[in-house]
Amino acid sequence: MKPTVEIRFPALSDPAHQGSVTTDANDIDVTIKTTDVIQYTQTVITLNTPVATRATVHIPETGLYLFLLVTGNLIVERAEASGIPFAPSDNHCQAFYITQGNYSVTFKSGKHRLVSYALCTAWMTRLQRTLPFIHTVSASITPYQEALIFPRYSLSNALMERIISLSFQSAYDEDGVELEYSHHLDHIMAFYDNLMVKARHATEPKMQYREIVLRFIAHCNRLFPTNSQRSVKAVAATIGVSLKTLNRAFHSLSNGKITAGQLLRQIRMTAAHRLLTDENGGMTVGDVAHLLGYGETSAFTKAYRQTCGHLPSEAHRFSAEDLPQIELPCPE
Repeated sequence: MKPTVEIRFPALSDPAHQGSVTTDANDIDVTIKTTDVIQYTQTVITLNTPVATRATVHIPETGLYLFLLVTGNLIVERAEASGIPFAPSDNHCQAFYITQGNYSVTFKSGKHRLVSYALCTAWMTRLQRTLPFIHTVSASITPYQEALIFPRYSLSNALMERIISLSFQSAYDEDGVELEYSHHLDHIMAFYDNLMVKARHATEPKMQYREIVLRFIAHCNRLFPTNSQRSVKAVAATIGVSLKTLNRAFHSLSNGKITAGQLLRQIRMTAAHRLLTDENGGMTVGDVAHLLGYGETSAFTKAYRQTCGHLPSEAHRFSAEDLPQIELPCPE
């Protein structure tokens, strides 16, 4: 059957998005209206045809499309498989993740009213890799466009009636009740979003202890001297692990011989030695203590002596190679 109707959905990212419809048949009435409902682009297509009619549907931008067939019957054509039938429903919508391209749909004879809510969803490209229950039909949808069909998501009758009543509602005229009902659509998006997050976390490899320690060391080396007041807990959060996990990593790799706190203090005092012995004119003990976050010079002097084995005032007598070395739990 040769297509006699062309339907062009609006580009989702275009602020002035508008759809369009054309037909070659004089006895076919078809209209399209586009408006915004919250963050969704709503498109309402009405079509009245005396005979079965084939339509080309142009999708200009990839996104999530929630379809509600209020009245009528249609079939989404597939190249080497049976078509996907759509029947009118008052409590279900069908969600499609559709990429840019041209598709074919056959409308049965009679009146049809199709409502679409669409949203740009670039993050959903990850779903194909992470959600195993979604099946790909890219080889069968005309003309071989990638598309993922989601399980049906049941909606309450009250919500569906409200969605239908919003068909020609301007976004600027929405009142509190309409906002309340429309936000139920967010729950649909959140449902799939949460599944994606859970699946991604479940499939991502856990960070190994060696990688945790190496990240900790690398980050600490970058801290000094300009951002040297960070605590072990703060560094752990920065590299994306809990303090407990960081401590386990150090304990496991060093057999309990070194802690993250000890290594951080060693790196801090090595930086202090470098500042005190700079060949271009070392800083004073008080200035270094202040730079490294010590409120009292005496506290810095005590920590420096415990770590380096000599007083800060004696630092110029020792090279970096003379300082006590902590055996790292893993090589850099």
